[in-house]
Amino acid sequence: MVKRRVLMIAAETDEAERVERLLESRGYDVVVETSGASGVRAAVVEQPDCVVVDLELPRRSGWLAYSYLTRSFRTSHIPVVVLSPGGTGAGALISGVEAAL
Repeated sequence: MVKRRVLMIAAETDEAERVERLLESRGYDVVVETSGASGVRAAVVEQPDCVVVDLELPRRSGWLAYSYLTRSFRTSHIPVVVLSPGGTGAGALISGVEAAL
């Protein structure tokens, strides 16, 4: 059985580490990138089964990564879930985000 791959684009925070451990405990192969730019590059190259994006990355890079991933023909087929530990989840949903953790 092939493990499903999840790309996490998140700062190194306790919340992100908890999500990573949870996904791994459920049998997912988790790849972590800590900037929006490196995360977008990894999504294009690796074509993961799902991407988890932390919207609170510095310099809005989480929002920029989310925007690119959902609009680019190279990645728009990949489901994107946002991680928003600081409470921006409601704003994200208003902004068109379909799923938030």
